Amino acid sequence: MHFTIERLEPNHAVLRTRDDQTLSVPLAELPDGAEEGGVLDVALGAPAAAPGDRATPAQKILNEILGGGA
Repeated sequence: MHFTIERLEPNHAVLRTRDDQTLSVPLAELPDGAEEGGVLDVALGAPAAAPGDRATPAQKILNEILGGGA
């Protein structure tokens, strides 16, 4: 999935998808040299978890943004 870095805020970056959805990401999560207007190729996946573990609130929000349901 491709994201464009729309803007950099003091503590986070706002990323935009091709279909105009936005996502806020901590600056520490961006690769070195990332700048406004840059394009990121992002692979999303769930961390390995024991059966029965619940998704974190952030994962639930991300799933809603990306159309994956709740």
